[in-house]
Amino acid sequence: MVPRVYFRSGIDAALSVSRPGVDVTQANMDQMMFDSRWSGHQFFMSGQIASVNNQISYVNFPVVLDSPPLFVGYCDYAYTTTPGQYYSQMQAFHYTSGGTRWWYYYAIVTSSYIGFQSYDNQTPSPALLYFALFRKVAG
Repeated sequence: MVPRVYFRSGIDAALSVSRPGVDVTQANMDQMMFDSRWSGHQFFMSGQIASVNNQISYVNFPVVLDSPPLFVGYCDYAYTTTPGQYYSQMQAFHYTSGGTRWWYYYAIVTSSYIGFQSYDNQTPSPALLYFALFRKVAG
């Protein structure tokens, strides 16, 4: 297995993650999934998406990209009742109380759209995704 994550310290500190199967120490910008120096990415778009009643909501991009953009986001899962007080990272989030209740949030990012779903198996409630997208430029 080749190394895929590399942290450089010092004056040129950076965190890099290469594509699967690519040695991060030998990779060029086209072979990176993420590089904190941002020399390989530029801001593309930002916005919000609401998921209501367990439905997936989508925002189409103004153009189709060569590859999916880098996604940064978080979820406000109580924005209709107490906006700005409860946030969740964008990952599967489960809660059980006697094995009866669970919910999750997830984002879908492709080269042409971003989608978001908040799912609660007992009480569907709206959730709001705040996101920023950075597209990869040739390098």
